[in-house]
Amino acid sequence: MAIVGVATCALLAPTAPALADTHPILTSGMQHSAVKRVQKVLKVTPRSGYFGPATLKAVKKYQRKHAIPRTGVVGPLTWASLDELVTSKKSRKAAKKAQKRAARKAAKKARKRAARASGKETLTAMTLQIGDRGAAVLFLQQQLGVQPQSGYFGPITQSFVRALQTAAGLSATGVVDAATWRKVGKVSFAPPSTTTPAPATTTLPAPTSATAAQVLKVAASQAGVPYVATGYSPEQGFNCSSYTQWVYQQVGIDLGGAYTVWQYDKARKITAAEALPGDLVFFYNYANNFIGHVGIYAGNGMMWHAPRTGRVVSLERVYTDKVYYARVLNQ
Repeated sequence: MAIVGVATCALLAPTAPALADTHPILTSGMQHSAVKRVQKVLKVTPRSGYFGPATLKAVKKYQRKHAIPRTGVVGPLTWASLDELVTSKKSRKAAKKAQKRAARKAAKKARKRAARASGKETLTAMTLQIGDRGAAVLFLQQQLGVQPQSGYFGPITQSFVRALQTAAGLSATGVVDAATWRKVGKVSFAPPSTTTPAPATTTLPAPTSATAAQVLKVAASQAGVPYVATGYSPEQGFNCSSYTQWVYQQVGIDLGGAYTVWQYDKARKITAAEALPGDLVFFYNYANNFIGHVGIYAGNGMMWHAPRTGRVVSLERVYTDKVYYARVLNQ
C-alpha cells in the first residue's frame, strides 16, 4: 500500500510508447538486442541475443520466483520486475539510509523538545490522553516504566495510566490530568499486561516459539498508532510494510526493507494451512498478482496490520482469500 510497485509500473508501461523500443515483448525464438539485457540480468550464457531454451527456462524460473504468470514471455510485468531487480539493491540501500536518517531526526527532535522543556513542572502541566505525542508523553512513559518509550500515547500507555489511577484511588479514565500527575512517581502499582487482547469473540492460539510470541507482543504494543504512508516508526506512524519491518526489527529480524515486494521475496512461502502466529500474510489481486498489502498473522484468521489512511494499527480478521502466507521465523 502507498508505494508504487511492480504491478503498478507494469500497468503504466504500455501507456508510454517510448518503452516499446527498450522494453519490447520478447518470446522464445526471437533474436533481439533486448534479449541480451535479459540474459545479463538472469545470468544466462552465452549472451547471444537469441531467445533460446536456456533463456526460456531462466525467464520461467524468474517469473515463478517473483509471482508472475509463468508464460515464458518477457512482457510489461516481467520487464518491470527485471528493471526493479536491477535497481533494488541501490534502492534498498537508499531506503535503509532514509529510515535511519528519519529515526535519527525523530530522536533528535524528541531530545530537543525535552531539552526545551523548563523542567518537570512544564511537562506535568499538560493534560495527556490517547493519541497525544511529544516530550511530556515520553516523560510520562519513563516515570511509569512503559515500554517501548516512544513518545506516543497509545493503548499501552493508557493501560499503565489506568493502573496507576486505580492504585491511587482515582477514577480510571486513562486521561492524565493534574490529579494523576500528582500521583506519578509517588504511588506504586502493578504494571498491566502489555499485550492488547483480541476481541472477546476471538480466541487466538498460543505462538509456537518464543520469537513468535515476542513478535506478536511487539505488534500488539503498537495498536492505535496511526497509518501514515511515509511513516517508519511509532513517532511518525506506519504504513503496512514499515509496520511489519519495524516490529520484526525489534526482535532482531530484518525483513529486507519497508516494501511489501522485498519482504515477500525474502520470506519462505508457505500454504494457508501451514500458517502459524508470527508468520506474514500478503494480499494480492488476481488480475496481475500484485502484492499490495502485508500484515502479521495472529492465528485463527486474525492479523495485526496498519490498514490504510484514516485508520490505526489494529487486530482484524484476514478479510479475503486473495492472500499468500510466508515465514521468516524458525517454527
